[in-house]
Amino acid sequence: MKKIRIVVIVIVVLALLAFVQSSSAAVTLGDGCFEAGRPNPYWTESSTLGFAIIWYSPGDAHSGDWFAYLGGAGAGGEVSKVSQVFKTPKKASLT
Repeated sequence: MKKIRIVVIVIVVLALLAFVQSSSAAVTLGDGCFEAGRPNPYWTESSTLGFAIIWYSPGDAHSGDWFAYLGGAGAGGEVSKVSQVFKTPKKASLT
């Protein structure tokens, strides 16, 4: 189950990166693969149960050595978030 979550997270992040980069060359996310580690200067992570969200585990990461693990280890009531603020040009169309 852990590897399925990781794959889903990586796919979502990569899709978001592809969308943002194709929409405007001026808009990019920082550290889309989480390789800056923890603490991460680009991503804000939070967990209602205090779990670390960005992990170092070369064998489990899709590529590189770091990944974001959301949802905890089957912990009930866990809400995990990883977020980043970015700006788009005024006339950008987000679809």
